[in-house]
Amino acid sequence: MRQSETYNIVMSTIAGAGLNQTITECYPLFFTAGQFDITTMMAYYGLAFYLILFGIGWLSYRAVKYRRFADVLFLSYSLITFGMMLLYRRFDYYFAVSGAIITAFVIYRLYQVIGRQHMARTIIIFLAIISLPLAKQSVVVSGLSQAAPSSDWVNTCQWLQEQNSAAHERAYYNGSLPEYGTLAWWNYGYWLMGIGHQAVLCHGGTADNGCSDILLSTSDDDAIGQLKQLGMRYVVIDDDTLYNNVSLQVDDLEGTFMYKAYTGQVKDLYLVYQSNDVKVYELK
Repeated sequence: MRQSETYNIVMSTIAGAGLNQTITECYPLFFTAGQFDITTMMAYYGLAFYLILFGIGWLSYRAVKYRRFADVLFLSYSLITFGMMLLYRRFDYYFAVSGAIITAFVIYRLYQVIGRQHMARTIIIFLAIISLPLAKQSVVVSGLSQAAPSSDWVNTCQWLQEQNSAAHERAYYNGSLPEYGTLAWWNYGYWLMGIGHQAVLCHGGTADNGCSDILLSTSDDDAIGQLKQLGMRYVVIDDDTLYNNVSLQVDDLEGTFMYKAYTGQVKDLYLVYQSNDVKVYELK
């Protein structure tokens, strides 16, 4: 690969271009839709993030000075997962354990420096800077249920599963080429696969695979052509995909194929099932 190509890939990842424009958890930690933003970092770690940065520097010093295998191994894993998280915020779950250990290490070292006679002061600082801000965020996150499919999505997926032929079901379980595919925004790929036994173009474990190019296309003919070429039969769209989609970055929503399909304006798509705001269109 040429140096210029490598540079473009790295810079587009850092700036949140391409795939990152349509998948929020693939944004870099400090960028949202190409704009520098520290809100996500503060939501994840609060002020503990700065302790982590200090701790990484401290561990680097120890690894270079003492050359202990355990220090070098832990530091290497922490730096790799830290870099992954900076590029794709979804990799935070790989770094979270390291971040917790590093934070605890820094607090312990601060306690050693401050001394036992100031133990009360150390506890107050810890609670004020680390625990309380993160406790509030933990309460907020624990109350969310966005990962669970709504009853409308469950009904839709079950209906799609009922439409599958025996051959399609065999292909689903055998992992072979299915009779047709189903297109939806990437967030819903796993639901369609797990409940509806559908072969989806994209899901949370894949790249965009052209989903956003089709759904956000401003040409109905181009979008339909791509659907036929890919062997898609169903297009599933819900109200949240259009109006509550934080990763949707478009200037003219009403001009997109996705909006026109959802509102019944595409001539080759026919509404075959609806559960409240979730609609299934079939390509004829």
